[in-house]
Amino acid sequence: MKLTEIEKSLELFSTAPVEIRLILNDIVNIICKLSSCHQELLQWCQQYDGQGNIYVGINERNRINATKQDIQAVNFVVIDLDSVRADKNQPANQTELDATIQASELIQDWFVGNGFLPPVRAISGNGCHLWIKIPRLPLTGLEMTSQWKSKVKQFYLQMESILPAELQARVKIDPIQDVTRIIKLIGTTSVKANPTDDRPNRISSWLDHPESIEVDRKLFDYISSLKPEVEIKSAPTLHLGTGELDDRQQKILDNAFSSYHVQKARLETDLTDRSIEDYALAKELVKEGVGNARILRHALMTTEGTRYQRDGDKSYVSRTLDKLLNLISGLPLVEARIELEEQFQQIETEDNGLTLCQAPN
Repeated sequence: MKLTEIEKSLELFSTAPVEIRLILNDIVNIICKLSSCHQELLQWCQQYDGQGNIYVGINERNRINATKQDIQAVNFVVIDLDSVRADKNQPANQTELDATIQASELIQDWFVGNGFLPPVRAISGNGCHLWIKIPRLPLTGLEMTSQWKSKVKQFYLQMESILPAELQARVKIDPIQDVTRIIKLIGTTSVKANPTDDRPNRISSWLDHPESIEVDRKLFDYISSLKPEVEIKSAPTLHLGTGELDDRQQKILDNAFSSYHVQKARLETDLTDRSIEDYALAKELVKEGVGNARILRHALMTTEGTRYQRDGDKSYVSRTLDKLLNLISGLPLVEARIELEEQFQQIETEDNGLTLCQAPN
């Protein structure tokens, strides 16, 4: 263990009571302590470090083994990057750990690029943590707690989409949006079964300086603006249309999105099957003269409420566009519009929300 690193970790919580837990490898024996005295907690860590994994409660609580009702306030959002490895009971090797560090750098870049404060990073032993401090959010009831949990879940999905496919296969963002969650206390030893020379048990440590962390009001406002009923899984570009689409292309996209057929599709489906809406949107774009597959793909992957944002299925986007573009391949624009008009007349939605004449699932 590293006492100075643990001290830095505890300082994040200021004078609020902190819960720490020792979970032994058999996950049967759990020892807990709640205290606002950092010296007392440090001595506790010295006594138990290495016997199991020591965790800390992320959010304010008034008792050990806290339930949702016991969480008084939220002060942090933590992104937990874990390395993907064949045996989760073994420590990560250096290559696997390096992948999580690379992912943390990409996420930091996204924060800075969108005007947020960079998260403070730490090595947890087998992955990386990114700590973001937000204005204290008192939790006044279970409904508010549930809404915040849903918004943070969406935010995690956005952070996941930042990572290129190669990194997504090697790094996982753990869903720790539940307000009761605990996380590795940085400075303590990460204990896994069967360590080897190339997969050692590591002492967790800070990559950045936690004392530099500041309240990020802008990030808090952004997460708060996310709608709980929509699970966004697209790349989290805050200004849709800048960078990838020029002004004319964006205008066409906006017009298509507000078209009669798209709006009709939205009204008639319960959004459990969004294929009809996506197909109508893509068709309307083509009717406006956009036959470029890259632009159509951009629309289906970045427009809020599409099936890709809900499911994150890139192959579905490809199948939808293949069907559409094969339908009008080689046709002049006027004839393509006529063909699409005829196709629109065949779109029907049954009472149970199932779609006839839809893009393939």
